[in-house]
Amino acid sequence: MKKMLVLVLLVEAPLFFSATASLAQDASAGGPQLGSAPPSPVQKASPAGLQLKSDSPSRTFGRKGQAVILSDFSLGFDYDRSDGTGNVPVQTTKEIYFDPALMYFAVDNLAVGGSVDFRQAWAGSISTTHAGVGPRVGYNVNLGPYLSVLPRVGISYDHSWETVSVARGVPVVPESNGNSSGYFVYLNFDAYFLFHPVQHFFFGLGPAVSWDPVAKQSGVDVSRTLQVGVNFIMGGWIQLHRPQEGIMN
Repeated sequence: MKKMLVLVLLVEAPLFFSATASLAQDASAGGPQLGSAPPSPVQKASPAGLQLKSDSPSRTFGRKGQAVILSDFSLGFDYDRSDGTGNVPVQTTKEIYFDPALMYFAVDNLAVGGSVDFRQAWAGSISTTHAGVGPRVGYNVNLGPYLSVLPRVGISYDHSWETVSVARGVPVVPESNGNSSGYFVYLNFDAYFLFHPVQHFFFGLGPAVSWDPVAKQSGVDVSRTLQVGVNFIMGGWIQLHRPQEGIMN
């Protein structure tokens, strides 16, 4: 009996030490270890050097097949008042505008789409209506688990209609009575820093620049305008279809 036990120990000992050595070699090579936690979700480094989980809010934004509605989808109301000088009375300008934009990620992080806008303004006896449409192209860059930046460029065509009415007590230049129309071509650029508190929703802030190289009113060239500002944006997205791979390349 003792001889059999010694024989079993002599046979099993090399196997035990061989398995132990193999596990130690795997551990040193980065392989699985006994008692270790299961591997974490797939991560990918962002341009800022941060490791982003595949399910973090900013990481899920910008995948192929997503449709995004931006907060160019906004409804605003402006009220301006200017003091009259000479024979020009005090005038009040009121404006209401509506600017939705829709974009689609044709490939990961590259979005194409367009925007439409409608504006209505009133200033004394003058009523002005603007309607425009134009394409947009943008590229999303992940900066962290909840942050990304979305620069966009585009061009838009805007048509305007102006109506001048004669009101009692309001002097109007005779030649300006009646209606007129014009059109404008704008070059647009903006870059929004987006915060993604949860999936499918974001808001942000960023610079916006607009310039109209073409500006005509009643067939006559009018002064061109360069607009520079900081805009607020808000929006959301939905996944219209799933890419073949669950993780961006």
